[in-house]
Amino acid sequence: MTSTRLNEFVDAFLTIWNTQGLPQGCSVNVRGISLEEAYVVQRGVIACRMADGERVVGYKVGCTSTAIRQQFGLSEPIYGRLMAPHIHHGQTELALSLIHISEPTRQLMSSRMPSSA
Repeated sequence: MTSTRLNEFVDAFLTIWNTQGLPQGCSVNVRGISLEEAYVVQRGVIACRMADGERVVGYKVGCTSTAIRQQFGLSEPIYGRLMAPHIHHGQTELALSLIHISEPTRQLMSSRMPSSA
């Protein structure tokens, strides 16, 4: 994949991050992108967020089980960076709407939450 195309991914993901949604008419098709290319995009997004004043404060590792890696066709766990100011300490209460998850996952979680949550 060309560096121009990877930069288009960076721009698209920054737009999604900044608007907290997929803007109308914007489509991001990640089929065919390799894991190495995805990490290039991730580094580009993180560099832009750092330029805007955020900072890396940790890492998140995912897909650590063999079963989930097989499901996604991965040979090793994946990782991402945790950024300040998006880390909350202690007994912080967060609105579910502030958590950056896909809409189907949000709906599933909401349907399983007690009414007092």
